[in-house]
Amino acid sequence: MGQEANEEGPNAQACDANISKWEGEIEEYRAKIGNLTLKVEEEKVKKRGLNVEHVAAVQAEIDEETKIKLKYYGRAQAMEDGILKLIDSNQVLDTKIDHFKEVFAKLKSNLS
Repeated sequence: MGQEANEEGPNAQACDANISKWEGEIEEYRAKIGNLTLKVEEEKVKKRGLNVEHVAAVQAEIDEETKIKLKYYGRAQAMEDGILKLIDSNQVLDTKIDHFKEVFAKLKSNLS
């Protein structure tokens, strides 16, 4: 009777078969999870590379726009300097005209 208690019955063997089968499936899923984890990491690296490329492209656009704006600013600055010189010249001419008006008025009054 002690020997019979140690022997496994057919139901126990079926359980062992199920356990073995499911442990095999678990190992397959672990391998699949490992592969998918690797793919996820590769995709993250790829995304970082794309982000770097995108940032570089945006920076290039910003640099180009900055160059254009600086060129316009330089032109505007040169024009402003020219305008200031013209204003000074006009003030000098206005002073000369006023002087000539005074001289003309004196000459005219001397003739009268």
